[in-house]
Amino acid sequence: MPTTEESKPIDTAKSQFAEQPLPFPPVPESLAEKMQPFNEYIFSTRELEFGPYAAEVFVAEVRDGKPVDDYAVVGFDGHGSNSWAAHYFCVNGSLALFIQLEWGGAYTNEAEARASIETAFRFAGSLQGAMERATAQGKIAAGTRLVVSHSDFANSGWGWVEAGATESQWHEDGDVFAEVTDELTSLFQA
Repeated sequence: MPTTEESKPIDTAKSQFAEQPLPFPPVPESLAEKMQPFNEYIFSTRELEFGPYAAEVFVAEVRDGKPVDDYAVVGFDGHGSNSWAAHYFCVNGSLALFIQLEWGGAYTNEAEARASIETAFRFAGSLQGAMERATAQGKIAAGTRLVVSHSDFANSGWGWVEAGATESQWHEDGDVFAEVTDELTSLFQA
């Protein structure tokens, strides 16, 4: 049924996730309305030079302490027959979160991949809420960001990054979600 008004890009992105069927990642309302198409399957609130399959470039940009405005990128990107992923990048306030999980490849176990994505997006929503509370309670210094990267295709890790810092302590060897949860528990207990 035709509509008189054109669909918003965020609605198109949500429809694409629903067609999979996958949950839509928790894009903050302040960013959702700014979504624009990068291509047919990628939506972003910032200009992109390339797709999010190169997740490590997006993570490095924030880890290097460069000033990065808030943004969100969502969608599906990849190449070849098995290198496809669902992407959710959200840099918002004191949190920079990068999720890149296998989805849509020829050899992907769909049930396992769906469960992984659902878990990651639930974690993302909880993490965003915790970071908003920590910021409101003054537990995070101005200019400090928690950077979290969880990827099936690149190194996963996390660390605190101060604006303008040339180095940060980066943790790569463990369960990112569990370690970040422990870190935030300690932060709230301090």
